[in-house]
Amino acid sequence: MTNDNSVNSAIGCSCDEAYAFLARGLVLSLADVGFPSRDVAVILIDIGCEPDTLSWMKDRGIQIVPFDPKLIPQTIMSVIRPVQRAPVVRPWLPELVPQLQRFVWLDCGLWVQYGKFMSLMIAGAHRMPASAVVAPRN
Repeated sequence: MTNDNSVNSAIGCSCDEAYAFLARGLVLSLADVGFPSRDVAVILIDIGCEPDTLSWMKDRGIQIVPFDPKLIPQTIMSVIRPVQRAPVVRPWLPELVPQLQRFVWLDCGLWVQYGKFMSLMIAGAHRMPASAVVAPRN
């Protein structure tokens, strides 16, 4: 995902094309507070975005990770709608991005207004690297 071995932390989200407009807002708000940065990547778990959206993300330094439906047990996949894959992928982040040691998950509808918020979230991920810091939009 990255050539820089010093990047072992990431801020991430997931969406399909129906929610790409929200993810774009999140990406713009993260850019306003300095992310992605030299030390922290920003990733998008792609659960069904169009090529134009993926290109837009890449142009802003967002790293795209394709969703692998084989990671999710069939018993779960059979009862969720495609859009529900975004929150369902969270437990499988270590398999999707094994090179990352720390991960902050933001729902794509979140708008980051203060850089201090992200600093606190990233510090939490560093304090408890075996855990995922999750900021839901509600």
